[in-house]
Amino acid sequence: KIPGIIDNDDGMLTGDDCMILSVAAGTDRVFFLDRYTRRVYALDPETGRSETVLKVDAESETIALSPDGTRLLVSGFRTRGSLVDAEVREYDVQTGKKTGRIWRDSTAAAYFRDGIVGLSHDGHASRLVYYEDPDTPRVLLSGSPELLFSNPVPLDSSRIAVIAAERGIRSLWIYDAETESVSIVSAGEYLDSHLWSHIRGLSAGPDELLFSYHDGEGLYKLARIELGKDGQGELILDRTNYSGGVFSPVRCGTRVVYRAQFSGTDALAGYPEADSGEMVERYPLSFVSRTVGPADGEAAVSDSRDAPVSRDTPDSSDAPAFPVRFEEKDYSPCSWLNPLDLWFPVPLIRSTGSTLRLDGGGIVTYMGTPTDMNVFLLFAAYDARENFGEVDATWVSFVPGAPLTVRMTDGIEFFTNDSFRYPYRETRGSAALSLVRGIGGERIRYAVEPSFEAVWAALPRPGAASAYEWPYEDGLFIPGLSLSLMNRDRLPRELFGRGVSLTVSAKAALPENEFRYDAVFRASTGTAFPVRMTLYGARDESGMDIDGSSFAFNTVPWASAAAVEYADDDTGYHQWIAGGEAEFCFFSAEIQKPLSHVYWNRFFGILAWRGAVHDSDDADAAVEPPGTPIAPGIRFVNSLVLKAGAVVTLLPVPMLPVRLSPHGWVAWKLADGEPLDLRESLVFGLSFQIEW
Repeated sequence: KIPGIIDNDDGMLTGDDCMILSVAAGTDRVFFLDRYTRRVYALDPETGRSETVLKVDAESETIALSPDGTRLLVSGFRTRGSLVDAEVREYDVQTGKKTGRIWRDSTAAAYFRDGIVGLSHDGHASRLVYYEDPDTPRVLLSGSPELLFSNPVPLDSSRIAVIAAERGIRSLWIYDAETESVSIVSAGEYLDSHLWSHIRGLSAGPDELLFSYHDGEGLYKLARIELGKDGQGELILDRTNYSGGVFSPVRCGTRVVYRAQFSGTDALAGYPEADSGEMVERYPLSFVSRTVGPADGEAAVSDSRDAPVSRDTPDSSDAPAFPVRFEEKDYSPCSWLNPLDLWFPVPLIRSTGSTLRLDGGGIVTYMGTPTDMNVFLLFAAYDARENFGEVDATWVSFVPGAPLTVRMTDGIEFFTNDSFRYPYRETRGSAALSLVRGIGGERIRYAVEPSFEAVWAALPRPGAASAYEWPYEDGLFIPGLSLSLMNRDRLPRELFGRGVSLTVSAKAALPENEFRYDAVFRASTGTAFPVRMTLYGARDESGMDIDGSSFAFNTVPWASAAAVEYADDDTGYHQWIAGGEAEFCFFSAEIQKPLSHVYWNRFFGILAWRGAVHDSDDADAAVEPPGTPIAPGIRFVNSLVLKAGAVVTLLPVPMLPVRLSPHGWVAWKLADGEPLDLRESLVFGLSFQIEW
């Protein structure tokens, strides 16, 4: 146990596995939005019982309750490829159904007077907006790229509290809609420069404000502001460190309920009331008037340099109030593409069946622009076996409004012919545009991905010193289209995720007029016993290996479930393959162990059964194809597979985690010869997956 951290076991009101995004309170119930289930629940703090109130859209973020407790605002986003639209929807608390009222281009909404107040954005500038009805917004405060506002919190029918950030310096504002004036809450020079920079989760109760704060020691704690009728106020800071921290505090009747955040889950807890004692500190507040101009779309608040909020500390009274402003320049993404900013060495390992071979080594480098609109990943390695330099470069751009992925590869590949694998040099370029849209509440999404590839192959030439001297054959040009329907979602803590997905794709190799069709169905559950199932089918007129790869079509959408353990015995040139895999997680341990900027998130073990049926030309094959004959020209293969590995997260740049999943596997082939002959039936391999 960490010294100074106090457990609040008696106050815990929820113990279920949840991730609480937002909390709102009525007179006798607390409402919270759960990210995992995408539901809003109502909790009775006296009994600890909770019930489902309504289901929300996939990208919902905040909730707000009407003063009479009958309606609920849910603010969130709608996705359009790499673009998003902000919107607010209203629900009836009693029925859980939408009322039909929608406020577009606004978010973080709360009820105010006869309408709502929320945030809208004009470029990088945030605006405080009041809607008497959904179609008539009125700007109350307009910010700028240097003046931003947090979620508005109405205090009564005239006052709204917001946290404002001026050039990175935060302060607490109270806007009066009657007088169209702003008052800045001041707790003295030292607290103004230290306290407001670390507050979050602002909410309002009767004549009070509640929020979380951090004083540089321990966890987030509870703070309250009592607003007197005479225009005065008092700040009350509780220095107690409760386990899980204190986040999103709200007043429900006479109790304060807050969100506690633990390593694997969130919980709601009742706060032990303590307005006095050695851990409670009180400070008088003053309210500094701030001049504002008309809210006409320009900066409604007067130049912040007229009345800066000081960042001075008692020991640095001569420090400048604001940092020096930088000169603006035209943005150029190319200046950020430095391959030496973030790179690490990797070995060049090839595996076939149980054969692992170290052929060389190289580097992986990541490059990205500050806006994350362009991302570039480069793998470059030297293949000592073929005296050849391998390159795999991927560029992802979000500028078109949907992710555009352009990839170029040049390396050594292999094709199978009667159980013999032959090397060849493959140079391939591809481009794909992923168009993803949500249906209804965006719990179900569909994706359309047109693609185009061009590929050239060079076959080995006797006496050639390296693969660079192999002559190219005629190229192939491959247009394709993929359609997907899915509601699968995987949270960082989950191994498999939850939901189902169906993907069908078609490609054509021109001018050979050879076609490839794939269909993949996946289903998974994230319960206490995670299970994932994959079913697939493919037809390739050019002929494919048992793992689905072929010369023309080397991207296999079901590669993770392919029967790769039979690759050494495969005769190749299959016209069709169908199969599946069922995976069962038998252990998964979260450790969250940091090593510099590398986080070892979890170790896992998976037991799987996989099987496949494929066509086989038994009469013409030089060697017997793998599997058990079940019909003329059809064979069946199946295996038990044990997988063990880790999930590792890197943070190469802020807010951009890279997830690595290296794991080893051992397969027990049940369809080849004698399964009890372990020398023939056991196959080992390594796999590696990267996501960002």
